[in-house]
Amino acid sequence: MGKQIEKTVLFEGGMMKKLRYPYIFLLGLLAFFISNVLLGKYLFLFIFYVSLYSEIINNEIFMGLIIITISILSESFRFLFKKYLVKNSEMIYEPILFGLGFSFMIILNLFIKIGFFMGLPLTMDEGLWMLDEITACLPFISGGLGILEGIFLILLNIELSVLIWNGFLVNRKKLYLVIAILINMFCRVSMYVLIGFNINIYGTGILFALILIIVGIRILKINKLKWKA
Repeated sequence: MGKQIEKTVLFEGGMMKKLRYPYIFLLGLLAFFISNVLLGKYLFLFIFYVSLYSEIINNEIFMGLIIITISILSESFRFLFKKYLVKNSEMIYEPILFGLGFSFMIILNLFIKIGFFMGLPLTMDEGLWMLDEITACLPFISGGLGILEGIFLILLNIELSVLIWNGFLVNRKKLYLVIAILINMFCRVSMYVLIGFNINIYGTGILFALILIIVGIRILKINKLKWKA
């Protein structure tokens, strides 16, 4: 009887662990959807229409405001989902799955918007707003650069998720949240700098790799998450 109970407990524990994988992945999807698609839409529209009727806000300031908005929304909801929906988390696979879900939704959202942008009749204002929003999500939308940046975003979102998770373990939640927001902003600004200098795919790949390596090394040094159960 004792062995039977032990087997049942182990089985149920294994099932719960397997169910936790898709649960955390779906939370990553939802975090991006709520922060950037639902809430972000109205903030983007507000910034866009303010810029239309403002003599102070030029293209550079407009894109800067978009970058700041995206970075704050993304990392704040990553933080909130971890705080309220993924409690008692010490395994490193959890932020990795969350980051994968977050990245998958970014890319899916991009392709959906490109499809609507190419297929629907839009007014000039709507077209400009949607184009700017697409650009803010993923500047390189075709060819090798698009694939390269897709990989970059996936790895970056995993690193940022690991960073946020560690903030809860070392009781520096707000500090690590601010650091994650700043890293997000820096990486997005770097993308636009690369576009401005018209750097080829090889140079872009090297710079992306350097950013990921530097951020990754720093995160590994402070990492307190467990690699094995």
